[in-house]
Amino acid sequence: MEKNGEDIAIIGIGCNFPGGEGIDNFWKVLLQGRNCVVDIPPNRFDTTFWYNTDGNKAGKMITKRASLIEGFNEFDHNLFDIRQIEANSMDPQHKLLLECTYKVFENAGIPMEEISGSKTGVFIGLMNRDYEGISNNFAKNITHYNGTGSAMSIAANRISFAFNLTGPSLAIDTACSSSLVALHYAAQAIKQAMLT
Repeated sequence: MEKNGEDIAIIGIGCNFPGGEGIDNFWKVLLQGRNCVVDIPPNRFDTTFWYNTDGNKAGKMITKRASLIEGFNEFDHNLFDIRQIEANSMDPQHKLLLECTYKVFENAGIPMEEISGSKTGVFIGLMNRDYEGISNNFAKNITHYNGTGSAMSIAANRISFAFNLTGPSLAIDTACSSSLVALHYAAQAIKQAMLT
């Protein structure tokens, strides 16, 4: 049980889920009990090529359905002062994290000028490295942006840099518990800061 004076408040939320962007849409999906799994559209990838009912067939998959985020490839690189050539090499997770962070400050009513230069920490839990594996598979496509574009450590650091946040900046990978451990570290950092 928390001691008095150790409560931590959530003052802003930014999120994007299959079924809609934002916390309001997330709650609607939950309240309606909607299943947001859909047939994978051709603009994502060709399921007629990849799909096969034989689960042992190498290089194939046994599903044609997925939970997908809309507009996953509509990143406004100019908003974050990122050049197009760099944005082309960025893991979609980095892009979503930047967009959601912007929405957090917007939702909280915190102007960017007020947050800039503050000792705000960034604690991100993530574990999937699909984009890194795919993008680094072809030597001719590798540029000096691949490292910063796909490294998990850079996901948190990119947020700190984009918003000029000077607190701790950590990307935490503890498999399925990554987000929970990141939340724990963030709470501990806030409590530690209150003691100093």
